Amino acid sequence: MNRDSRLRAALVTELTGWLGAVALLLSFGLGAASLVEPTSAAYLALNLFGAIGLAHASLSRRAYSPAMLNIIWAAIAAVSLALLLLRT
Repeated sequence: MNRDSRLRAALVTELTGWLGAVALLLSFGLGAASLVEPTSAAYLALNLFGAIGLAHASLSRRAYSPAMLNIIWAAIAAVSLALLLLRT
């Protein structure tokens, strides 16, 4: 992998991590302000994509404990979102 490819990959990883953090904080803030229900599709989707973004960034840095936390977080959000969509 050449230098430009490594820089591009590092930028994508950094951006993925930041977008994931923003998504998780946004879902928490909206839930805490009672603007969304914690069982709503929007809340669960923000949690899912936020956790995936942070898991990707953590795995790329070989930070396995935050990666595992976010993988589990994403799995819970994915299952909850799937169950919600199946009920509707």
